[in-house]
Amino acid sequence: RALDEAVAGDSITLVLDRDVDVSRGDVIVHVSAPAQVAREFEAELCWLDAQALNPARKYLLKSGTRLTSAKIRAVLSQRDIHELQEVENTEGTLRMNDIGRVTLTTRESLAVDRYADVPATGAFILIDEATHQTAAAGMLR
Repeated sequence: RALDEAVAGDSITLVLDRDVDVSRGDVIVHVSAPAQVAREFEAELCWLDAQALNPARKYLLKSGTRLTSAKIRAVLSQRDIHELQEVENTEGTLRMNDIGRVTLTTRESLAVDRYADVPATGAFILIDEATHQTAAAGMLR
């Protein structure tokens, strides 16, 4: 049946007024609230992998159902886990259980929002391309 509105969790079919290539992972927004789209952004990572972050490697970034290649361009800082303060990261890497602020670049543009505003488009995971292990969990700040 036709609906005037739907809310999160509803299963619906959306009929568009013209042919548009839309697939799993794409985001539909209201014209008065366009999505922020970026290929480069800053995020806070919690490094989960026993193998340290290697800025020379490519990772897979999964945001919602969207999967794309990503590179960590720079490790900007990390958190002192005892004081919870942001401190300088002189090594340019993160090790298991480190939390740090990084700059990422992705192959494809992604809809991005601050995690505090829209958790669905503000959170992601990084996957090691070689082992397919989850390397990090990230949030846009």
